[in-house]
Amino acid sequence: MKNIVITGGAGFLGQRLAKTLLAKRQDVHLTLVDVIKPTAPGNDPRVTCVEMDLRDPSGLGGIITPETDAVFHLAAIVSSHAEAEPDLGYEINFLATRNLLEAIRHTKPSIRIIFSSSLAVFGGKLPEVIQDNTAVTPQYVEGIDPKRELPIIKRIATGSLVNKSVILVLALLLSEFAAWGLTPLLMLGGTYLCFEGAHKIWDRLAGHRAEAAVTQNAQAEDAIVKSAVRTDFILSAEIMAIALGEVAGDSLPLRAAALAIVAVVITALVYGVVALLVKADDAGLALARSDSPFARRAGCAVVAAMPRVLSGITAVGVAAMLWVGGHLLVSGAAELGWRAPHDAVAAIAAAVSGPAPLHWLVETACSLVAGFAWGSVFVGVQSAVSAMRRGSGRTDR
Repeated sequence: MKNIVITGGAGFLGQRLAKTLLAKRQDVHLTLVDVIKPTAPGNDPRVTCVEMDLRDPSGLGGIITPETDAVFHLAAIVSSHAEAEPDLGYEINFLATRNLLEAIRHTKPSIRIIFSSSLAVFGGKLPEVIQDNTAVTPQYVEGIDPKRELPIIKRIATGSLVNKSVILVLALLLSEFAAWGLTPLLMLGGTYLCFEGAHKIWDRLAGHRAEAAVTQNAQAEDAIVKSAVRTDFILSAEIMAIALGEVAGDSLPLRAAALAIVAVVITALVYGVVALLVKADDAGLALARSDSPFARRAGCAVVAAMPRVLSGITAVGVAAMLWVGGHLLVSGAAELGWRAPHDAVAAIAAAVSGPAPLHWLVETACSLVAGFAWGSVFVGVQSAVSAMRRGSGRTDR
């Protein structure tokens, strides 16, 4: 006798599957599970109906037993419902599935599980024929409409140019009338970079994940653009200040021309690369839907690799923030008269024997560590202030 569990057994697919299994096999016993008690097709005595919410794992021991041979997992809510209620989608489509898998793992890992999804895994417009190697590009609750990605990047790039234009004027005024303020400005920006980098690392270590946008309307898009442009302002200020430091001895027209060129080139380069990365999965998807077997394999490889590529870029970005921020702080402190950190980094690099690139790597690592340590101080201060505010709120209530 084969013992088979069907979750979502009260639904259309669950009932059709149960009827088919009962018709094709005599040596089968089905357990139909759903949040509303299912009905046994034809009142067949080989069917047990159980009313259960899989979000509560306490009852799973009664349906996942050592005698269970297979599980058809059909319990879910459709993507449109999940989009409307993302928390409910997370609970049912993810947590309930995890509860079921954990019960199987603890009871009998050899149980065969058949997980059914839908056409939504292919996302957007479907190809004429879906094949085994058709790339899956689901439309997640998180994020934005792919058609709006390039327009959003264009808006952010435009905002970045505006940022750099404002900073260009301020930087020229600073260099002309208060050149002494350039180093403190760089150190202030370096502190912000260290704080951002350290904050991301501590959040990752604590298991926190960034809040994702769950709406795809114009208001959500505006919020994304405004947040990105605010962050860009700090980074643009650092870039323009560094560039100004390189041409500080030139005439005012030359300084203005140099900063303008830097602003345009850096903006075009950075956001051009961002656009290419954002649309790389679309290019891979187009290849995956072509007639050429080689192109399909290449496209699937691109789609599969992009999450790892983007994760790697994120890690490199965090390291770069800490390195640049730490370097600005160490070199700035030396210019202001406190040379101890700079001399310590130089001594560590000098103690390492090897080629010049190795010395650069050692200095970079030291700057990164210094940046992380300095940023962690401000992360701790922020956490303490937040805790005090929460405590004050509890006392007030």
